Amino acid sequence: MKNTDKEKITFYVRKENRKKVEEIINYLDNQDGTTSENFSYQMNLILSTFYDLFIKTSKTDDFVQRLKQLKKIQTKDSQAILREINFLKRQQDILTYIALANHHIGKNGSSYDVAQLESIQTGTDPIQSKLIKRIMDLLKQDIERSKTIKHSNEKNN
Repeated sequence: MKNTDKEKITFYVRKENRKKVEEIINYLDNQDGTTSENFSYQMNLILSTFYDLFIKTSKTDDFVQRLKQLKKIQTKDSQAILREINFLKRQQDILTYIALANHHIGKNGSSYDVAQLESIQTGTDPIQSKLIKRIMDLLKQDIERSKTIKHSNEKNN
């Protein structure tokens, strides 16, 4: 059975662009995860990539503005962002344990020993595990509620 979702498109390229196409194809051939089945596959991959970078993620930006924005992105920028994310995650972990310690202090008063605080990963304290499970359930409910509200708002607009 013939696949009818394919269309043949022919176009001409200048010599300098032909060289660029060949460089892109060579680049894709040397990448993991980009099976170079044939030229058509690679051209479709290039089109999909362009679509993802320019159309899907930034419909309102004009082409030149989006191109400048993409060119400004540097590896060091990504690394700085990752460092910031790791720092924030560490701070969030600290706040989690402070909140758990406050919970235990509220429950046990001044007799609570900080050494009794357990890792949230081990789950050996049944009361702490129950508290964390309840919090996770509430977070899931909030996420689902937010999705429902967002979906409802999208239908109304």
